[in-house]
Amino acid sequence: MQLFIGSKSYLDDGPLAKFTQQFRLGGVANNAATGAGLERVLTTSDLGGGVFHPQTFNIEIDRAVAEIGSDFPINVEVEKLLDPATASYEGLAYDDTVEEGVGLMLAVPTGATNIKFSFKSKARTAPVAARTVGVKLYTRNLPDNAAVAAWSAGVVLNDIDIPTNLNMQYDSQTLTLAALGITAGNLTQLELTRIAPSAGTNLTGDWILLQVIAIEFT
Repeated sequence: MQLFIGSKSYLDDGPLAKFTQQFRLGGVANNAATGAGLERVLTTSDLGGGVFHPQTFNIEIDRAVAEIGSDFPINVEVEKLLDPATASYEGLAYDDTVEEGVGLMLAVPTGATNIKFSFKSKARTAPVAARTVGVKLYTRNLPDNAAVAAWSAGVVLNDIDIPTNLNMQYDSQTLTLAALGITAGNLTQLELTRIAPSAGTNLTGDWILLQVIAIEFT
């Protein structure tokens, strides 16, 4: 079996080079009896029938973060530090009394309708009893050849539960793009902040968000 891109062909078990011109994508299957090649150009059915397929991105915040300026809804930038418990990986230390933020920018795939955020976080100091952390997300669209949209009023995400230890906590939440005011196919700016929780007792001290956030579009 061979895979060819444009007029070039490569064995499918070998490395595929990148080409800026892709005229056609198809397959060549050799006839075992005659050695002749039978060509078939791939259709949309072979490629998923035009259906949007989930796409997941791991965002390393120290590379994706935008500098927080006066234009952001919350223009207080969260502190970046090494986790005091291990001093081997970076995190964002959100204060418990002042709303602080981190900025991100995403190119939202055309055809997406939902977005899933997955967070890995922990307490900086283990609480004496179970506590919670509130999280809020602000968004705005940066459309093609049009004015940059205004920031949204922000959407409060689900509270994050923090137990009486320093272990990592894995949390996720799926929202529709419409609920966040995000338009598929646009470049989108986000700001993620910490606020008082909707329920429970607020965690005293810093909440540490790990540097990598997984974002999935469906």
